[in-house]
Amino acid sequence: MEQNKYHRNFQLNGKSFSSVDEILDFSKNFSDEIYQFLKSWFSNDNHISVLTSGSTGKPKSILLKKEFIINSAKATGSYFFKREYNCFIMFANQIYCW
Repeated sequence: MEQNKYHRNFQLNGKSFSSVDEILDFSKNFSDEIYQFLKSWFSNDNHISVLTSGSTGKPKSILLKKEFIINSAKATGSYFFKREYNCFIMFANQIYCW
């Protein structure tokens, strides 16, 4: 997987970015949970640690390959949205994302 790559139209809280460092700097002041997730996402690791929902007990930390997350996002996007400029809203608590 190509590291430090993000969609050219990526925005966080309505702000656009020109580099990964700019994304990380902004997110650090925006939300520690989102910063930790993005820092992990843009790392050179090919996986990311996430928490399960805990619906069957205590939430557990699991490792997911970034490639699988990207494929899932692409499949979801192609199913629900056909145009390039559609937006996705994060609907899960970001604490589950790192």
